[in-house]
Amino acid sequence: MSVDLARYREFLAKVDSKFSGIQTRQSARMACAGGCHACCVPGLAVFRIERENLAAHVRGTPGLAEKLAALEAADPHAGARCAFLDETGRCAVYPARPLVCRSHGAPLFSSAPSPGEPPLLDACPLNFTDLGTLAEVPASDFINLDTANAILVALNLEIDVTGERFALNAATILGR
Repeated sequence: MSVDLARYREFLAKVDSKFSGIQTRQSARMACAGGCHACCVPGLAVFRIERENLAAHVRGTPGLAEKLAALEAADPHAGARCAFLDETGRCAVYPARPLVCRSHGAPLFSSAPSPGEPPLLDACPLNFTDLGTLAEVPASDFINLDTANAILVALNLEIDVTGERFALNAATILGR
């Protein structure tokens, strides 16, 4: 399948820019750093456009497919972390990581699940520990998951109307 990933990658760049701005403004409250993998849980799934982006990255990076296969076989985190994490906790596919990985850690906003309920506010439990509540964080320092997910779904619909999800692991990403 040949997929034009340019618009998807532009979207990811905007998410990265938003995250970077939040991290700059909230640096004293955010523990996010290379090697931290508290949010890198197993069992995540991605849309086809995310899978295609990951697969293109792996195909375009010499030796990466072999590295991912070796990581999968070694399972350095005994199934307790994402299959793409190396033994030091660094992401082997970091430049092509999906939306969920790019947004986690930052304060996240999502609309109320039911009328009359408050919106959902969330962040990595290692971040913002000095606050009584995430409501103390300025609204501009939240990633709006409703908007981000709507854009992701719209981009995915351009290549896949089924909405099928794919496990975030080497076998699925590489089509084995």
